Amino acid sequence: MLAFADLLLDFRPAPAPALPARISRSVDTECRAPGWRMTTQVHRDRKRPPLAKAGTRQWTAWAAGEIYRYQDAPGDTAGCLASFLLDLERGAERPEHLAGRFVVAAWNQSRREWSVWTDRAGSVHVYYTSGGGGPVLGTYSPAVYAASHRRLDWAALSGFFAYGFFPEDRTHLDGVQVLRPATRYDFDSQGRLLRQQAYWKWKHEPAAGDAGAKLREFAVLMGDVLKDQTRDGVIALPLSGGLDSRTVAACVEPGIPLVAYSYGYADTSPETRIAAKIARARNLSFKSHTIRPYLFDRLDSVLMATEGFQDLTQARQADVADWLKDQSEFVLAAHWGDVFCDDMGLAGLNGSAGPDLAFNHLLRRLEKRGRNWLLENLCRPNLNGESPERVARGLIRREFDRLEDIGEADFRIKAVKTNQWAYRWTLASLRMYQEAVYPRMPFFDPRVMDYFCTVPTSMVRSRQLQIEFLKQFAPDLARIEWQVYDADLFHYRAYNTWLLPKRIFRKLSRMVTGDGAVQRNWEVQFFSPGQWERLECRLLWERSALHDLVSRSAIRGLLDRFHAERSPVDGYTVSMLLTFAAWLDKFGAARP
Repeated sequence: MLAFADLLLDFRPAPAPALPARISRSVDTECRAPGWRMTTQVHRDRKRPPLAKAGTRQWTAWAAGEIYRYQDAPGDTAGCLASFLLDLERGAERPEHLAGRFVVAAWNQSRREWSVWTDRAGSVHVYYTSGGGGPVLGTYSPAVYAASHRRLDWAALSGFFAYGFFPEDRTHLDGVQVLRPATRYDFDSQGRLLRQQAYWKWKHEPAAGDAGAKLREFAVLMGDVLKDQTRDGVIALPLSGGLDSRTVAACVEPGIPLVAYSYGYADTSPETRIAAKIARARNLSFKSHTIRPYLFDRLDSVLMATEGFQDLTQARQADVADWLKDQSEFVLAAHWGDVFCDDMGLAGLNGSAGPDLAFNHLLRRLEKRGRNWLLENLCRPNLNGESPERVARGLIRREFDRLEDIGEADFRIKAVKTNQWAYRWTLASLRMYQEAVYPRMPFFDPRVMDYFCTVPTSMVRSRQLQIEFLKQFAPDLARIEWQVYDADLFHYRAYNTWLLPKRIFRKLSRMVTGDGAVQRNWEVQFFSPGQWERLECRLLWERSALHDLVSRSAIRGLLDRFHAERSPVDGYTVSMLLTFAAWLDKFGAARP
């Protein structure tokens, strides 16, 4: 857990039992006053820990994570935090202009209150409970869980199994919440929540003007953001066959110490083949990785990083963590570019897309096909007769209704997805990088988020803004094929015309040779030689707390069907069941 920094704010009366910690080789610090104890942890081998402290006459503050800009001034975390506190002291703070991946926790001596600010995307998760022996707030959920009443939240778990992430601000346990993005929380000196207020809210205000000017604005903006995110340290750049990572590659200035890499599920992966072309076009050193069976060897470290908030098979960054640690200090994660740079499927229908149509469209994009076994076997028996499908949909409906002020249905769905899927799923998976290096996220920079709030949906429909940007500003990268279409950006529209014979020939070749491409990590982790037995052992282990909730015979039936059919539906079901079983056994609620 080399690139983690954890905060724990403990309001329990002393003496209190020690709470779990994530970082084993840690340097700990403690600050205390009557009623509270602030503890921080960083890895002793991290040269530049993602942690800073600053103070003024009234405020003492800690930032876990990284801040690289405040307002118009770039800087390091300590400097940006100090500038923010000076503004805070005179009532002129602008938390919406703090750029980075961070949480700030600050003690006000005169008011004797704590304030906590999450970043714009909520990318460093902070958990809070008022239950158990007293309030606790921290960045490592198992520590907060241990101070709670430790009762499973079956409504939240219904959402987790239905969508792959926890909706709203809920977690595995009742009475433990995660602090929302772009929000300030105020607590008294005993840890009681006093106030909660968003400092930034989603809006969609498309700017008038020609598309060319908006495209040039995007090019300049991404260049500025990447300049901030690459000004120090050796940077790793993951490349793929898609558009987001090549957009980042196009915007990085020449001469930056970058090491590019890609990973695929086979030595002949089209993803790594295309990534290598992108790296060559920009004269970047490049390493190709083939994902091997690693999950059961590294299950504990994956669980410690993701905290069980995501299907464990999705964190394939774990397989390159050792290499990343040796080669770099930071990684540029181009996540969520595909969402901001695309429409949600309702572009052009806003006159007829009422709230119910938009909500049902959102559900179709979120609901997992493998959810039924999990909802019926785990959730329904614990919901007092309520339908788990209905409960899960109710959670998402409330999130959808929170953004009713956004008039355009397509952008409303995009905002809900960012507030929920990105916040609760994507950003949990990014923690896997922190086993080795700290992630920087260009598309979650506040300036980029503000920009896309001003872009007409017609400009991003079917990735047009991104495609035109690459064609005009990086034609060398635009001439490299886009994996989805197996054609470059100048010719991909011929996918179903003169490129059709090429596609048919390649498909027939795969059928003749039996070269069926592996497309999912669970195929590698569960069906490589020797791994199926490890999966069975883990899920059928007689001492597992999972069997207090579902019978071994039901699990046995699921595994037998999955082994025979290897369907993606059961792949999701089994992966999520493994995730929940591992979480229960390591961090879970008290057994009945």
